[in-house]
Amino acid sequence: MEEYRIAISELMAKDYKYVDNHIDSMTINHYPWDANGYKPNAECRVVCCADGLKVRMEASEKEITATYSEMNDPVYKDSCLEFFVSPFQDNPDYYFNFELNPLGTLLLGRGSKQLGRERINIENFKEYFQIKSEKHKGKGDITHWLVEFTIPYQLLKEHQSEETGVIGQRMRGNFYKCGDETKYPHYGCWSRIDIHSPKFHSPQFFGNLVLPEGFIYAYNRS
Repeated sequence: MEEYRIAISELMAKDYKYVDNHIDSMTINHYPWDANGYKPNAECRVVCCADGLKVRMEASEKEITATYSEMNDPVYKDSCLEFFVSPFQDNPDYYFNFELNPLGTLLLGRGSKQLGRERINIENFKEYFQIKSEKHKGKGDITHWLVEFTIPYQLLKEHQSEETGVIGQRMRGNFYKCGDETKYPHYGCWSRIDIHSPKFHSPQFFGNLVLPEGFIYAYNRS
């Protein structure tokens, strides 16, 4: 099982700058449903800040599709980067899915198979999640694109699985690269999924997301 150690910062997420810090990344090494040889390089970094988790996802690829612009549009049909996280130690099958295209458009869901899943709608979602997106040309025909966003602890509080839910020291999650309706459909994952057809909503294959021992989460203190 894959494991990723989340870095800690005392800064508010809006003040944290990835360019000022060296943070290890989750990299996508698995394309278990490859049908055309298209395997973009992609990586994800997560930092636990004072008010939320700050996430940076980026990819380098030949063909980028970006058409959807409204919250909860089907961005997985575009070029897409996704971070799924199950933060609650009392219910590891309850998770949030954050899916973003190169325009910074967000699809957001939460729930579990037992309780059912639903979309979360947020007005002014780009401001609420502090979404930043950019792209630039790399070498040859490669384009590099990235999205940064914050997962506020307050959001997790409002949508936790039960009254006593707390963020655990060992959370679970996965990081994905996909593009269902791009020129080259592709499905990549950080923590390998061992099933026959593409299905990212498979929490049984989530990897471990670990925070240092002794860390007292701002989420659980407030």
